[in-house]
Amino acid sequence: MKITAKAFLAAACILSCTFAGAASYLKMDNDFGADFEKVQTSPLFRKKIAFIGDSYVQNHHRPIAEAWHALLAQKYLMHYLNYGRNGNRMVFAHPKQGETMLVRYREIPEDADYIVVIAGHNDASAIARLNGKDDADREEPGVKERQAEMLAGFREGCGKMLDGLKQHYPNAKVALISPWRVERPFFADVIAVEKEECQKRGIAFCDSSELTGIAPNDEATRKNLFQGAKDTAHLNAAGHKLVLPKFESFLLSL
Repeated sequence: MKITAKAFLAAACILSCTFAGAASYLKMDNDFGADFEKVQTSPLFRKKIAFIGDSYVQNHHRPIAEAWHALLAQKYLMHYLNYGRNGNRMVFAHPKQGETMLVRYREIPEDADYIVVIAGHNDASAIARLNGKDDADREEPGVKERQAEMLAGFREGCGKMLDGLKQHYPNAKVALISPWRVERPFFADVIAVEKEECQKRGIAFCDSSELTGIAPNDEATRKNLFQGAKDTAHLNAAGHKLVLPKFESFLLSL
């Protein structure tokens, strides 16, 4: 049964949000306008969607409600689950970040309709730094070999997480969204691994920069669309609104 736009516009849209291990709520007004019938007939309408990742999901220093994935859930009145954690990695553990996504994904409820992983930025940085603070000198003896081993470990862990998602959530539509194509060591490698591992398993993959045209290495782009002039990861409110239609089309295609 279809619901009239007037009935929904009389109240605010409340999105149930699981965040940082506790239940909370995002309350946002929704104005469907002329697209209301299209929204109701969309495969996303009122579905349960879980996003797991790093600060791309937690939205760093800005409210989650500004993020494109929260705006998407708002538009389609979805049950929105946010498992974002600033600095978190898919594979490589860090003492300050707790469990990796490879472990944390089991927190997602089994009845999720959509599961979207946004990951890789911090793993790429970890490989470049050999889990240290600064990028490792690749000319030092053994550094290249150790980084190659870490990249192979990332491939193994990424594949293990994707296999786990398919096994534990057989009815969910699963997708992996890459980090931006930052011009720093191992970002291109990590994105290539994610794409290959998804293709092996028939899991939808999205190269975020390729899809949206976002260029994190461009100074003007960072100034206008990111949370800071030197930020290469976190979109501001304007940036999230800009990329929303692109990611929306991707998820509608699943």
